[in-house]
Amino acid sequence: MKDPYEKLIGLIPTYLDNFFGLISGPKHFVAESAFAKEPAMEKALVFFAVSFVMSWILSIPLNRNDPFLELGSDAIFALIYVLAYGVALYAAWSIVGGRSGFRKLMTIYFYYTAILKLIFSLVFLSMMGAMRMVDPTLYRDIFDAVYSGNLAKFLRNCSLKIQAINSR
Repeated sequence: MKDPYEKLIGLIPTYLDNFFGLISGPKHFVAESAFAKEPAMEKALVFFAVSFVMSWILSIPLNRNDPFLELGSDAIFALIYVLAYGVALYAAWSIVGGRSGFRKLMTIYFYYTAILKLIFSLVFLSMMGAMRMVDPTLYRDIFDAVYSGNLAKFLRNCSLKIQAINSR
């Protein structure tokens, strides 16, 4: 059991080097990473996985179910949508005459998506925290609607209330 934790802790310095390199000079970092002789796509996928785990850890307070069940379903969903968007991006790139290889394009895509995943998680958590601070009732109502599967009905009712207020 000690070995997986050591591997995870061993990823942190590499992750931070890559993170700050990507933030400080994205074009330069991606050019070096995507065109390196070493297995760049695997490193980019590990970078994405660590970013995903970090965003999952940040969102644990919002989970109502078992966090590890959420981790499994969220990980599968994230992998599917990242791969689907990556394939769509590669197809679009090929249609317009791009000549990059699939592995190089996916390497770049994994790095950029990892950063976007972190940014979106931080923005979402900030917005939910602000909503919870300003209007705790609305915050509770939204989460109750989401977890009960009635979000569409909740949004429709909110829309009708806003229309009624605006028509006065």
